[in-house]
Amino acid sequence: WRSVRPVLRGGGRVRLLESHRHAARDSPLVAHRVYRRGRRAVGRAAAAAVHHVRRVGRMDRPRGNHAHAHAGLWLGLPPSIAALIGLALGIILTSAMHEDGLADSADGLWGGHDQNRRLEIMKDSAIGTYGVLALIITFALRWGLLLALLEAKFALGGLIVAAVVSRAMMAMVMANLPHARSDGLSHSVGRPDFQPAYAGLALAALIGLVFGGFSGLLACALAALTAWGCARIALAKIGGQTGDILGATGQLTELVALMVLLACA
Repeated sequence: WRSVRPVLRGGGRVRLLESHRHAARDSPLVAHRVYRRGRRAVGRAAAAAVHHVRRVGRMDRPRGNHAHAHAGLWLGLPPSIAALIGLALGIILTSAMHEDGLADSADGLWGGHDQNRRLEIMKDSAIGTYGVLALIITFALRWGLLLALLEAKFALGGLIVAAVVSRAMMAMVMANLPHARSDGLSHSVGRPDFQPAYAGLALAALIGLVFGGFSGLLACALAALTAWGCARIALAKIGGQTGDILGATGQLTELVALMVLLACA
């Protein structure tokens, strides 16, 4: 166009045709230059976009695995709401059996004056002051710990370790304590042998090591100490274990495991 524009102003037809001839001859070279420049520009833009995506991915990528709690963050919810949803889903999946056991154990163990009265209170479906306070305190602690684990990018990994460790501790209490009553859910299930109970403990320690490293092993050890304390209290107050004692053991050992994992995160 630069070669043609002066000719158009001058009005010479021969010169115009000659300019068209030169333009036609040079057009493949010009097109190739334009193509190379365009390809380099597109390549630079694509490289910049990929670098930006990778940089943002490194900034936002969690260090552990995340599921229902981090799903709330991906949906745009604040971490506090995501943590609350994660706890609610866990309660729904377990039908709140462990929370119910914690409340009944708190009412019975500290509300009765002898073994029979404690067992009677634990069997009653009504909830008392000790049970309400136990649920409020433990739920608030679990929510705060899960929220902190979300911010530390270790929400699901911590939940997996805490859940597996707490279930293994429940099996250990079942295997080592006799039944406190001749009926109930725990009595209907029966007592496991020591071999599968300790195999479950070893598996929980292995899972803790895989998902949490040294902090997972430490959480397993301190949860075992907590389960031992729960077993000693149950043996002293009601002479053994019930389903409520197992639920309370699961809640308390899970709480201790989450504390350890957060402290080491």
